[in-house]
Amino acid sequence: MTRKVHALPEDELARLAGISETTWKAHKKDGAPVPRNPNGIHAWLVQYHAWRKSHGKVASSELAAAVDQETLKHKREYAKLRVVLARIEVGEKMGSLISRKEVIASIGRASLMVRLRLNAMVKKVALRLGPLCGQGGEAYVEDELQSEVDAICEAFAQGTAHASDGKASDPAAGAGSADPGQLAAAESPDGE
Repeated sequence: MTRKVHALPEDELARLAGISETTWKAHKKDGAPVPRNPNGIHAWLVQYHAWRKSHGKVASSELAAAVDQETLKHKREYAKLRVVLARIEVGEKMGSLISRKEVIASIGRASLMVRLRLNAMVKKVALRLGPLCGQGGEAYVEDELQSEVDAICEAFAQGTAHASDGKASDPAAGAGSADPGQLAAAESPDGE
């Protein structure tokens, strides 16, 4: 006989349901629904609490509190928040959630790389097109292109600042004066 597999350990299921592990084991023995898939924890919590109610497994203190409508309202809100917390905890354990801090750091690194590559592109294009514009053309082309790149990066920085509640600054803003080593690293391997 094979042992049934649960989505999470029994102590974790009991904690998520807001009951003791002993109570959970007794309810399971009495036929309570058991989650088999970690992705179905939310649905299981709803099923389990409905099962508890329909089988008279609600504690007498919970029944007495049901008379007070305000208490009942708060209990429902609390139960919803417990379900949300359970979903977050399952997501963290399964590695399917990324922290806000990691997302902001990744965007910062990507922004810096884009800024460095755009700055390198400005210099390359100025070197190629400058001679076509006559005396001082290279500086003129570089200034015009750099001005456009700066405007694009500033607009992007404004958007990312709003997306992160204004707490993040543009990590690429200071890249305009990046050292040549950083610019060379930002260039593609084929030298383009």
